[in-house]
Amino acid sequence: MIKYFGIIVGGIAAGIILDRIAVAIMEDQKLAKEKILEQCFGEPMYTNTFSLNEVRDWIKTRESLLLNGAKAIVLKANAETLRRIGKDLDIGNNLKNNIVIAIVDEASKNISDSVLVKYETLDAKLEEALSNGNGVLVVEV
Repeated sequence: MIKYFGIIVGGIAAGIILDRIAVAIMEDQKLAKEKILEQCFGEPMYTNTFSLNEVRDWIKTRESLLLNGAKAIVLKANAETLRRIGKDLDIGNNLKNNIVIAIVDEASKNISDSVLVKYETLDAKLEEALSNGNGVLVVEV
């Protein structure tokens, strides 16, 4: 009886250890994917609530680039949405709370300016605009 109890306790302990190792590995993978975003778009800007007004302000200061035929693209950063701006990055689709705003020449897919934003929440207007475009909002002049 005591022998079986020891085996059960040992099994539970091993399960807990394996679970913590799996969590640590997943966290390392997430950090590596976030690092890929930072290498591509620069050091992130951090905010609690990110709003459509902040997006407009960022784009407005780059309006001259838009007058030359580029478009401003706002996207929730994942592998699928990043392909729309010519970035085939191995970041998967599980990174949460990362937005990229980029000024992109649509023909060449060249990015003339961009910013990476890490946020806690999006305001309702920005969330709705991104939802309507499956995580992507295109702004043209």
